Amino acid sequence: MAEVAQAPVQARHAAAIAVSGETYTVQDGDTLSKIADKLGIHGGWQHLADANADTISNPNLVFVGQVLQLPA
Repeated sequence: MAEVAQAPVQARHAAAIAVSGETYTVQDGDTLSKIADKLGIHGGWQHLADANADTISNPNLVFVGQVLQLPA
């Protein structure tokens, strides 16, 4: 029986998102959606999550005091 080669598992996001060098510290009651709306991030919470894919494994879960990179 021949072995079936499997494609490597791709990361959640195919392309890296450029970051602006600015950061935002998560406050009590914040969600990625609220932060994106408050800061006027083009692309919304998805773009914010993509810019922080290395530190946010679940976009529904951010922590007070967590420092997020803002997308460029």
